Amino acid sequence: WEDHHELANALRILRNLGRGLDDTLKILEELKKSHRRNSVLHSQSSILKSHIGDVKSSPKKPTGKDSRFINPLMYHDYSDSDYDDPPSPSPSGYSY
Repeated sequence: WEDHHELANALRILRNLGRGLDDTLKILEELKKSHRRNSVLHSQSSILKSHIGDVKSSPKKPTGKDSRFINPLMYHDYSDSDYDDPPSPSPSGYSY
């Protein structure tokens, strides 16, 4: 009990560190969701389509020496509800 003041200060510092880590994890999860939304929006942009052409006009059964099968792209409207990622566990054990 002689050093209990130092231990109390150390405990306060560790608790604040744990809260900071939890905040960092929340920010990273939000960035992941934002990146997922932006990736889908970018893939649907007209700039991308002008480079690859109209998908519907691509032949399904090409012929010739270098022919290969070209499967049409399928559109899917991704949203955050499609992903049921559980939140990352807190390394500090602290929960909100």
